[in-house]
Amino acid sequence: METKQIQTIKLINLCLIIIILFAIGIIPARSQTTYTNEIPDLKQGLKTYKEGLEKEWSNGLITKEISPDGNWIAFKEFFSIKNNVLHLSHTSKNISYTLSDGYKCKFSKNNLWFANISENKELVLIDLEQEKKVIFEGVETFDFSFSGKYMAFIQNIENAKSTLYIRNLETNQEKSFEGVTKFAWNPKNNYVIAIEIKDNLSKTILYDALNDTLEILNEKKYKVPSFLKWNNTGTTALIMEEFKEKNILEIYKMNGNFVALDESLLSSQLYGYELSNREPFISDDGNKVLFYKKKKSQKLPEEDKIEIWNTTDPMLYPNLKRHREYIYSYLLTAWYPEKGIVREIATEELPLASMDVNHSFAIVYDELQYGFQYTELRKADFYIKNLMTGNTKLIVKEQSLQNGLLSISPTGKYLTYFKDNNWWVYSMTENTAKNITKDIKTNFLNEENEYPIQRIEVYNKPAWTENDNKIILSDQYDLWIMQPDGSKARRLTKGREKNNRYTLNVITDSDHFYQLTIGNNFSSKKVNLEKGQFLKFVNYNTHRSGIELLRADYSIEQFLNEDNSFHEIYSVGNQKKIIYYSESTTKPKSIVNYDLKTKRSNVIYQADEELLDYDLGHKKMITYEVDGKELNGALVYPANYEPEKKYPMLVNIYEKKSRDAINFSPPTGLNYQGFDILSYTTSGYFVLLPDITYEITKPGKSALNSVNRAIDKALENKSINDDKIGLIGHSFGGYEAAFIATQTDRFAAIVAGAAVTDFTSHYHGINWNQLNTDNWRYEDQQWRMGLSYYENKKAYLENSPLEFVENIDTPLLIWTGDKDYQVTWTQSLELFVALERLNKKANLILVKDEGHSPERHDTQLLLSSEIKKWFDSYCK
Repeated sequence: METKQIQTIKLINLCLIIIILFAIGIIPARSQTTYTNEIPDLKQGLKTYKEGLEKEWSNGLITKEISPDGNWIAFKEFFSIKNNVLHLSHTSKNISYTLSDGYKCKFSKNNLWFANISENKELVLIDLEQEKKVIFEGVETFDFSFSGKYMAFIQNIENAKSTLYIRNLETNQEKSFEGVTKFAWNPKNNYVIAIEIKDNLSKTILYDALNDTLEILNEKKYKVPSFLKWNNTGTTALIMEEFKEKNILEIYKMNGNFVALDESLLSSQLYGYELSNREPFISDDGNKVLFYKKKKSQKLPEEDKIEIWNTTDPMLYPNLKRHREYIYSYLLTAWYPEKGIVREIATEELPLASMDVNHSFAIVYDELQYGFQYTELRKADFYIKNLMTGNTKLIVKEQSLQNGLLSISPTGKYLTYFKDNNWWVYSMTENTAKNITKDIKTNFLNEENEYPIQRIEVYNKPAWTENDNKIILSDQYDLWIMQPDGSKARRLTKGREKNNRYTLNVITDSDHFYQLTIGNNFSSKKVNLEKGQFLKFVNYNTHRSGIELLRADYSIEQFLNEDNSFHEIYSVGNQKKIIYYSESTTKPKSIVNYDLKTKRSNVIYQADEELLDYDLGHKKMITYEVDGKELNGALVYPANYEPEKKYPMLVNIYEKKSRDAINFSPPTGLNYQGFDILSYTTSGYFVLLPDITYEITKPGKSALNSVNRAIDKALENKSINDDKIGLIGHSFGGYEAAFIATQTDRFAAIVAGAAVTDFTSHYHGINWNQLNTDNWRYEDQQWRMGLSYYENKKAYLENSPLEFVENIDTPLLIWTGDKDYQVTWTQSLELFVALERLNKKANLILVKDEGHSPERHDTQLLLSSEIKKWFDSYCK
């Protein structure tokens, strides 16, 4: 007995010594990815989550409007079963309204009013100061005046004529105009222009709400109004109407002049063409209008009785027909009302055009010029066209239409494009192009997706400071700023040193939006360093995110650095505060108001607040090495974790999957893949989301290798039962799961959803969603073969699940929608037929009347339930 007591005392003393050594740092702490079975630091007193609560949880939040002073925010909350709702909340006071979701909401510019139209055409007008609301039935549309003192709305109640009401919001007095179907407030004053139809006549009226005066601008035979709008400066209104199947375009100048696009002008300068019914646009100075012309002989599209497909066509017949009838037959044209001339922009030779209506040039191109292309996005030669002279100059040849590779600067001084792994800037004034990144020792080419070498991607579009003075570019981690000629290049951030990835936050306020009038893919970003530019960063190794402010002197102040992800960062109140969205793996989305001076915050709205009281599990990041590359995995622990217990683990795969664990997804069967993380962590599973690195021509083998290494690392946690591991993937992840099933027996059960199972038939198939062949997926995208099937059949077969189907011994659940045209549903059937013939253990779920991802709630719940039963039967 004495000996045991002495041993006990010695053991206690030894423990005390070890604790002291840890405290003074002689014994180092364990690394992040070395596992112990200790209970982590978790909030105490959390409840155990139970099934059956799915209908309570929201699917997301999105901002609709923020008041100009930043004191109010209107945001939409999505639900799977319940109706979506619109929330209106004060950003710092405990005042909020819950409204029916609608199709339009807006704040007045004087911050005093908010209005929303619900789907059933109920207009709710809220006095934000008095906290009162008024409801109007049968409202089609509404808008506030420039000053915010007036509101106009069109009411169309059954058995009554459509009526425009102009309401004085201070006195509640109203003015009405019967027979009005369209109106537009002048953006710079309290004038409203409208088209009134009465007694078989169309009247264009101009009403001055401030002085209560009405002017009839013109009166003509009955015409159906198509478009009615002001230019941004409020000097000119644009009107398009239809009369006897003809479209009529005219402008009204505030000085009293009406100018119509005369049909004789079209006939003389654009012989054989007429005005189409597509939306026109007007410049800020009111001296230029963009419209689409069409051939006079053009007929409405007809359904083919037979289709003749030709191998020499530049794309498959259905897609070519769509281009010819809906895209190439409408050509962008410029009209100069004061000069009485029209000018071609797009032509039959170069039928596509992108531009800003305020610029004097356009980008023109023909995406069919290089014939059939085996890439996701086609290539074309891009030209700059002077609108007045018609002079056309080639800028860059064989440039991919991939978003971000070519863009126009906001003022139109420059055109940027990415070529030969470098950024080039073309100066419109000097008519020269310069490689501006050749001397910078970093890589602006995005190689993260590990796609075939012929595919070109960049990290972000270029951004421009005020007046196009400087350009900002992004590499993998950092932001760079330089002169448009490439001189004085400077790295703004220090992301590479910390593995932080920086991006410009361009949702801060309206000044940061810049979009082209035609062709937004060629827009660029706009920042104002004088006001300060907010930056976001994320660290995919740690899942920490932050918000920083970049100032004009290039100094940076950090405000937030948390274990949360941030979205939709808005700068409001003259940059006195920011509003942002926050979430993490086990923390539902919230909207936060943050004071930049005091650095204090308050939660404006917490979605799924009840879930904060439940233990949903927790996350740890792991790292592992594959072919010399360090990869990340997110390991999410089971809820109510007990280290001494053994738990099954589910592995969810699809390329860089660990990044999915940054965001919150509620535990529910209402999802598009039959799987969500928290439904499994709350029912006693570990969930592993590993990253995969790829070798060209070896997509399946790459997935197998990476997944095995990630599992090996996760199994350092002895709480994971290595005999009870499941694997699940959907779409490309479904392919990976199906291939892995043919290569290893380490899994207790596998689920492959909407999977490609036979490379030969899939390569030769057609994606009916995109009206294109599927071979580009192999030569240019996810399946990463790089070469055609005919150039390397051996590699195709070596990565095709069906070639190794005899090896499958793991219970395999296959599912697909019988209306799946993204990955044709017969791919799943082929694998099932093979497994049936071989007497293998497998089930097929054919989801009726659903596509690549089930949309209906009942089928989502059924699919999730069947997948859960499958894993529970083999892994529990």
